[in-house]
Amino acid sequence: MNALLATLLFCTTLLGVAAVPPNETLKKCTSNELGPPLLTETKTREFIASLRTIPLLKETYDGHTAYKSPLGEIIFYKQWNKFEDEYVSFFYPDTPNIRVEVFKSPNAPAAMSGALCTSNHKPIRTYWIMHGEHAYCAILLERTDRFDDGICFCGAIAFNAYRFHNNSLYRFSFLASGETKKIQIRNGNLCAVFLEWTHLPIHQNVYNRIALSLCLKGKPCDRQALMKNLETTYGLSSLLGFLETGMSKKYIIDILGSPIKKIDDTLCFHRRYERKDCTYRIPLENGRFTGDLSNCVKCRDLPPKRGTSAWIYEMTVCESSDDYDLEPLTTGNIKYIFDRFCELAPGKAHYQWVDLCEAMSALAKNGHTDPRVPGIVRKHLMDCTKWQFGAVDFLKDHAPQDTVELLVKLADKQMACAAEMEPDDWAAANALLDLFDILNAIGSDHAEYDRLIVKAMTHPHSRYRFEGYLMWNELAPHKAIPLLRAGLQDRCGYVREEAARAFAQETGTIEDLTWLKQRLDEEKNQNVRWLIEDAIERISRTSETSDQPAQQPGNCPIPTQATIVHHIMIDLEC
Repeated sequence: MNALLATLLFCTTLLGVAAVPPNETLKKCTSNELGPPLLTETKTREFIASLRTIPLLKETYDGHTAYKSPLGEIIFYKQWNKFEDEYVSFFYPDTPNIRVEVFKSPNAPAAMSGALCTSNHKPIRTYWIMHGEHAYCAILLERTDRFDDGICFCGAIAFNAYRFHNNSLYRFSFLASGETKKIQIRNGNLCAVFLEWTHLPIHQNVYNRIALSLCLKGKPCDRQALMKNLETTYGLSSLLGFLETGMSKKYIIDILGSPIKKIDDTLCFHRRYERKDCTYRIPLENGRFTGDLSNCVKCRDLPPKRGTSAWIYEMTVCESSDDYDLEPLTTGNIKYIFDRFCELAPGKAHYQWVDLCEAMSALAKNGHTDPRVPGIVRKHLMDCTKWQFGAVDFLKDHAPQDTVELLVKLADKQMACAAEMEPDDWAAANALLDLFDILNAIGSDHAEYDRLIVKAMTHPHSRYRFEGYLMWNELAPHKAIPLLRAGLQDRCGYVREEAARAFAQETGTIEDLTWLKQRLDEEKNQNVRWLIEDAIERISRTSETSDQPAQQPGNCPIPTQATIVHHIMIDLEC
């Protein structure tokens, strides 16, 4: 009983909510509020466990035996070192095998790519905690006023918990199984982002302990300002991550604001966020939060304003809504949609431009056309500030005259725009990457098809080279193999990985063995090394059982973007 009481006392002190009077719930952080930055092994487990009390999570991690490091390192470190610079301080295990490497922008290596998730980072500092030659843990420090919300393909986030700790606001992103997937820390305009645990060979508890020791240097954080920023950015749902099982009605109101009503010991809140109308029901028992958020949030979509790009898209592409009835697609509405397209198209970028082009395709498929539309789409096709895959599909299917020649010019124009960007700025290049759709529309029988793939594979921007190497097997062997050999020496790890994968799975002869062994000795990226080892084994085995050369590249249709992402996810064993 005394041990349980001590644990509860520790957790409430650490969370900085239940251990303070109600009128201080949102007070500013102080440097000594939560004790020393490096928590003990036991307290780290207790703190993370306290965040898993929401029944949305099914805890399977026991803190001792699950997910031991594949590096074979001990799980519990007795000695820890402190790293510190002008921005951060944090602790890491004190062992001869582990060290910290720091990279300053723009020389920091890419920490993730579209193959792993949708995030693209531009850190001012990148801290790599290395275990020998392995990336044991990585921390990206960025200047930003929000958390990173990229979608990672290595397990969906079930719940985000927020706590104030070490003068900063922490976000703990949990998998449905209960493991911490990702931790981020914000204070002022700085955000420290820990690379997803699912990508790392580090033990779960060591990952959590390093993150909980991190301090962002600067003034104590303003809790009220940060919580207001959370609600403005993500809606009231984000503030649910501050709730704790057993929290009193007073503390809940301090966090969520005044309820609209109370029904049968349940607090009811209402908010409108973007195009959603939401109600929140927080269940109480004897005046305290039960911890059950499973049926807390009920949202319904609000209809878009007539004449907007969202309204046009829903009227033509969606054709139905569970929350409201759309207007009938009458002759008058169709004419109005075409008129609005002509008015809206010049100023719309990215998703809105794509939606408008898809709306035009949907109308054309049902026999509704307007002579003004193809000219407007062609006029804006060369705009490098717009995603063009919706425009490409419209022209290919509904205005094919001279479209192929125009798409060849578009591919060249996009690659020219990318050549003017920072060579490794993947975030900027995202706005241009319609290469798969463009080449699909051009077709493999076109005279310029091979040239465009080779141009991508030899492009100065690393993201375009990576995209080009995903299509290496569209080229004849005499064109592809020299490029694959060059790709194994590329400065971009993702390009080297795709080149190595080609040798590991499909191409190469006995003549490549000596050269591949040399590359293996020089390669530092573990993923690339594994693929080179597979290539050496495959080619050696093939040469022993056959007098014929190893299989050469074939002619396969260009895969879709989704197929490529799925293929990479499997190969990376995310």
